[in-house]
Amino acid sequence: MGTHMATYSWDRGLDIFQDGYKTGFLDKADLTDPKFVSAVKWYQDLIFKEKITPTIAINDALSKTGDPMLTGKLAFDLNGAWKLATYKNQKFNFGVLPMPLGPAGTSTPFTYIDPLMISSKSKHPDAAWKFVKYMVSPEVQKKWATVTGYPPADSEAYKEWLKQFGDQVDLGYLTQVVQDSIAHGKESPNHLIAGYAEVTSFMKNEQQQIFTNGEDPAKVLPDMNTKFNKLLQQIKDKAGAGK
Repeated sequence: MGTHMATYSWDRGLDIFQDGYKTGFLDKADLTDPKFVSAVKWYQDLIFKEKITPTIAINDALSKTGDPMLTGKLAFDLNGAWKLATYKNQKFNFGVLPMPLGPAGTSTPFTYIDPLMISSKSKHPDAAWKFVKYMVSPEVQKKWATVTGYPPADSEAYKEWLKQFGDQVDLGYLTQVVQDSIAHGKESPNHLIAGYAEVTSFMKNEQQQIFTNGEDPAKVLPDMNTKFNKLLQQIKDKAGAGK
């Protein structure tokens, strides 16, 4: 569900970053929107009420002894397809599931389509372009998939990636889940919004009041909203886009 709570309301019909996707800059956001408040409250309840999601402290403690899934301390791990690289060459059978439907009737996983880019100021654009073409060639993508265990972009290489887990998971269902995640997923805001590193730092720090201290989101979010909108303006000003 992302690295912080700003994206938890996607499947409640709200994306607080939506207005910034065209320009790369978000003018303002409303963290007091009822859909956002309910999404944050729902996630908080998973920790303190339902007790099926570990606190940050417990999660950190579990991770110190190795991957919690591989050591049998965790039943479910909400993660991306790249996490399967951890299970590669392990005597570990696993299953995969899509994200459950939210109140809006949607299931919207993250898609991290990491690009290869050439700077406009590059002194060697032709050599850089040659390297990019090399990296995305089917042959190299196949090597990438088998060496790293990460899912590739090339469709032929994708078949090679799947083969690695043939004895550990239902390949047909894994294929369906991954393909549907591409069809129904949404690109991560960190690829689309300027200053997202600052947004992430802000969210991680501020959400501790809710997810660590157990404070009521409805009481925390109004003040947090004021500070967040100030941050958004600072990001625009810093980039020269605030005027």
